Amino acid sequence: MDRGAHVINISGGQLLASGGAEPLLDMAIRTCAERNVLVIAAAGNPGVVAGAVTLMSGQTVPAVGPSSRGMYSWAPRPLVESVLGARPQARDAQDQFDSRAKGLNDFLSHIYYDMRNLGVSGGERALNYAATNAFQASQIIDATVQDQLELDRIDVLKSPVCRPNSECYDIELAFFSPSNVNIGNRVFRFIVDVSDVIPVSIGQIRTWSKRA
Repeated sequence: MDRGAHVINISGGQLLASGGAEPLLDMAIRTCAERNVLVIAAAGNPGVVAGAVTLMSGQTVPAVGPSSRGMYSWAPRPLVESVLGARPQARDAQDQFDSRAKGLNDFLSHIYYDMRNLGVSGGERALNYAATNAFQASQIIDATVQDQLELDRIDVLKSPVCRPNSECYDIELAFFSPSNVNIGNRVFRFIVDVSDVIPVSIGQIRTWSKRA
């Protein structure tokens, strides 16, 4: 940047053991924001496409102007711990805690590894936001732990009704009973509005039973 760079490519996402951002990387991102320098980094950073850049290989890629208010450094394990807290010492409470942690980890892993995407379309952005909004997901996991339900699938549907000048998507999580696959799935739905740079959840979580 001291030599006039306007675009910085960062290939990294190092985390500390606590789950916090690596100090050097954190400082680099903040410095770029202060100097209005574009950062090209891992998919998942919120922002807007601000043009295109030609790499030394000749390939042209989108240049993203990141939004610092939506940039966080996290990983599944620290995220689960921040939502659920520390594992209790009491033995009778550990089983329930472990079930909640497993359910939340399964939800995050399902999005990270089975449904990974570029985050370009509205539906992809809504899905990615559902992963980062783990607190809302934990409320759903809590409701399924008692009935010993497992995550079956995650669907993203365009909402038929939304606020004016908004772009809303329904996130549906379907759970099944591994001990009895003949009973219907339990479906949970919440709405995500992606019209702004940083998506937001709208309304309450709705739930009902549905034939698999």
